Amino acid sequence: MSIYRGKMNWYEYANNEEFTVILPCGKRLNDPINLYWQWTKDSSGDRNVNVLSQTTITSVTQTGIPGEVKFSCLCNNYYTFDITSKQYGTRLSIFMRNPRGDTSSEMVLQKFYPSQSRTYAGKLNWYDYAVNELFIVFLPAGLGEDLRVTAHWQWTKNAQGVPKVNCDVNDKQRHEDKDPNKFYFKNGYYTFKCTADNKNKTLLVTMKDPSGNSSGPMMLKLQSNLE
Repeated sequence: MSIYRGKMNWYEYANNEEFTVILPCGKRLNDPINLYWQWTKDSSGDRNVNVLSQTTITSVTQTGIPGEVKFSCLCNNYYTFDITSKQYGTRLSIFMRNPRGDTSSEMVLQKFYPSQSRTYAGKLNWYDYAVNELFIVFLPAGLGEDLRVTAHWQWTKNAQGVPKVNCDVNDKQRHEDKDPNKFYFKNGYYTFKCTADNKNKTLLVTMKDPSGNSSGPMMLKLQSNLE
């Protein structure tokens, strides 16, 4: 599985929003592809609405350039994403278009390492710094001490006041008690305490800082599982 991270821009509806593309199997015709972002404002005027699209690759074209392949997919039966995998899969160049032919500017996503098999998504809230932001957590096939966990979101504004800064965490699972469904991970400052249900369908996450301030639990739902 390959995970790519960058920014989504689509006219006034998505303004510099967190954008994650997941290629669970590869870049062949009919292979699955997942695209996750949030609308700054959707067509109904609602803000920070998650889009969690799971679709398939509808066309593949070899460009003749070493390490490069083009492919497309249809999202929500409306938007087409024309994607070029470049530099042997280390980055994606993406153009988004609608049926009228309106087309986005180029969106460049970089490959994120490592990738994991289970994907959870929901919303993150942390005071004024993260307000109803898309929150994605990737876990491996099992839970256990020192197994990897990655988490991804964007700050509404970071500590320096800069808006819409992507944040990516790569850590290991740590356990405080004997409950195999409970673990925590860190990003160097914040601690994220997690509880998975017995069927691994949901993940409850509570975020804490060193001063003891906390937010949550926030419920993330399983989006895909490649076990």
